[in-house]
Amino acid sequence: MLLNGVLSLAMVAIILLAMREVWAFHRKREVYHLRRLTLRLTTAGMLLFLLVSVLIAVKLGLNEPYGLERQFIVFWGSIMLLVGGIICLVIADFQTIGDDALHQANQYWDEIAKTLADHHKEAPKE
Repeated sequence: MLLNGVLSLAMVAIILLAMREVWAFHRKREVYHLRRLTLRLTTAGMLLFLLVSVLIAVKLGLNEPYGLERQFIVFWGSIMLLVGGIICLVIADFQTIGDDALHQANQYWDEIAKTLADHHKEAPKE
């Protein structure tokens, strides 16, 4: 009973966070690339699939390996592969955030250099 509540709450939280990401993408007040949105929505979909799969597995009795050894190994092995895929998507999302931060820092330095160059041109020569 507690597991159902926790998994249901996690699913609602994932759906709300995914909706927030879509809203932030459409708002476009900040630089928000389609790649980041795609990574986050794919991760949210995979997390939802993972939670639903675990919930169904517990309901069907695949949480104990007695009597269903082959199904137990296949199911939980595929769950581990899914978790590995989610981890890879999270790493790719972190890399996208780092690339965006580096690009923005480079833009700031370019603006500073341009401002200094313009100021140097305007300075009176003695």
